[in-house]
Amino acid sequence: MYMPNTPDLKQIADDIGRLRQMVEGMDNRLRKLERAGETRVNATATGAPPYMRLAQEPAHAAKTTASGETQGKHRVEGMITGKTFVVIGVVSLLFGLAFFFKYLFENNIIGVNGRIILGVVLGIAFLALGQFLAGKKAYRTYSFFITGGGLAILYLSIYSAFNFYSLISQTTAFFFMILVTAAGIAIALISDARAVAAVALLGGFLTPFLVSSEVDRQFSLFSYVLILNISFVVLSYFKKWHLVYILNFVGTYAVYGAWHGRFYEPEKLGTTMLFLSLFFACFLVAPFLVSVARKHVYGVVDAIISTVNAIVYFSVSYALLKPDFESTLGFFFVLGALVYVVGAYCIAHFHKEDKNALFTLAGVGLVLLTLAVPIQFIGVWITIAWALEAALLLWLGFVLKSYYVRVFSLLIFVTTLCRLFAFDVSTKVDDMYTPILNERFGVYLFAIVAFFVGAYLYHYYKPILRPEERWLSAGLGVIAHFLALFILSAEIMTWYGKKIDDVYQTLRPEPLLQGSQRPGGPVPYGRQPRLDEYPLEGLKNTRNVLLSLLWVLYAAALMIIGFMRHSRAARIFALILFGVVILKVFLFDVSFLSDLYRIVSFVVLGVILLVVSFLFYHYKDKVKALLF
Repeated sequence: MYMPNTPDLKQIADDIGRLRQMVEGMDNRLRKLERAGETRVNATATGAPPYMRLAQEPAHAAKTTASGETQGKHRVEGMITGKTFVVIGVVSLLFGLAFFFKYLFENNIIGVNGRIILGVVLGIAFLALGQFLAGKKAYRTYSFFITGGGLAILYLSIYSAFNFYSLISQTTAFFFMILVTAAGIAIALISDARAVAAVALLGGFLTPFLVSSEVDRQFSLFSYVLILNISFVVLSYFKKWHLVYILNFVGTYAVYGAWHGRFYEPEKLGTTMLFLSLFFACFLVAPFLVSVARKHVYGVVDAIISTVNAIVYFSVSYALLKPDFESTLGFFFVLGALVYVVGAYCIAHFHKEDKNALFTLAGVGLVLLTLAVPIQFIGVWITIAWALEAALLLWLGFVLKSYYVRVFSLLIFVTTLCRLFAFDVSTKVDDMYTPILNERFGVYLFAIVAFFVGAYLYHYYKPILRPEERWLSAGLGVIAHFLALFILSAEIMTWYGKKIDDVYQTLRPEPLLQGSQRPGGPVPYGRQPRLDEYPLEGLKNTRNVLLSLLWVLYAAALMIIGFMRHSRAARIFALILFGVVILKVFLFDVSFLSDLYRIVSFVVLGVILLVVSFLFYHYKDKVKALLF
């Protein structure tokens, strides 16, 4: 039997000791990692064997999960008690102070001067307390809300002293408000405290509602709101705080809406438009300056509020100006479009990386320009202006190499097309009506030219087109040909329809002279003419034959153009048109036309088809070269 010698046993004992030291060292390291807040032990880095990883990880994961749940609960509790409660508390205090001022005024408990002094002292006390707490790290966030509440109380006190109690002049009130605003901006910027700015603005916009009266002081109210807006512009230049942006925007138009509903009258139009324009300019300039001067990119909030600002301003302005300035409202919208387009140009020149600002300003400007057309013009002039705008915008899109401008021009083309068939398709038919030389044909002709121009531009700038744009040259060209064929057909239908209506008017019985005016007794009505005495059927036959001739000739011309211009779309459209004509002749003309007109219809169709086919076979090598 083999027995290990003494040196072997000693070696094993030494190895066991070293292993014990290694395990104790890893255990100490693991405890240090847990105390440091590590969420997972890197078993590989520590050299721990697999059996230790399996033993340690489940227990540690359970601790980590429990710790995460506890931290989540603490965050929710902290947000409610630490932030929500202080905001509600400050707002509640503002309401209570406003109602307290009203109560003192109504019951004459404290003099007017005492009420204002009390409010100023309370506001300054809140500011001092806020700045004191700001120096303590544990209360820094809490101090922001206290400081904002102090600013709001000062706004309330100054506004009440001027607008509610008439203790100070307008100039003095503005001076103090500017001081409070400057103090709020300085504190918010120095402390990097968005909450201070938000609470101050909230209190500032709540003030007119809390101390409102039945007396209209439009100039002082809007001047007060303008000061708040100017402070917002200055603040937004240094800090991109979306909450402050939204709060200022909503507050401004909420104050205006409340005032308008109670006090607006037409004689106040000038002052109202002045302040509305200033409010609009503040919200337009604020993100623009940040983009151009500080090279910040427009965010989603900036783009949305810039767009909504234009919608609110121009909608309200339209409602205010329409009663007295309807004839020039279109130029007002053009001026607004010019402002936005100039802004987009400045963005493209000074901060071309800000695509969001460029597309927002340019898009709003183009929409305003498009809306100016139906506002300023009536009837067919709307369609003409839109067709011209579409062609010009498409040209600008290629010159500026702007895909989105080209897309917007296509939307205008579609709008023009819809209006052609929704409003301009009908025309006034009377004794003065003349084929071709009438209003409807003119507007369709202008639109056809615009569509052909669009097709040409897409063909000319083909090298810079995106893949999804390559079919648009053919598409616009086909639409232009369709419009041309449609309006020519409509002119034939209208002209012969008028002649047929004249026949029916002639067939109506006309009253003759009454019996008292004729010897031999009354003769109430004359003899009604017979239908066969008038060329009614001849007019209908002529109309149908002319339609067939127009379509087949247009198809032949289009086929020739398609081969000459290497336009597959034109050739396909011509083939479709040939098919329509063939169906019309063989299904309609053969049944409803009289002998002579039926002969003309079939002979002309046959001759043209034979000529086209002959040319195809005669030049088939060249045709194949064009096709393949």
